[in-house]
Amino acid sequence: MVAHIDIGEYNKNLDLAKKYEVPLERGVPAAAVLDSDGKLLFTQKNQEFEKAHSLGPENILAFLNKWKPTAAH
Repeated sequence: MVAHIDIGEYNKNLDLAKKYEVPLERGVPAAAVLDSDGKLLFTQKNQEFEKAHSLGPENILAFLNKWKPTAAH
């Protein structure tokens, strides 16, 4: 599941960004990846989306697929 969090003009939901260590001072978009229990797996601390305007959908999908859970057998 992907959840879009509205941060407004950097004045909404900032508690979520802080909780999940999302560095909003570097701008948006920004991302955090959680497991099904809400445990933080990844947060964008290395400017992965700094050039998001030049990323295609396939780049975003490839990033998200890195965190896709494997099917349980």
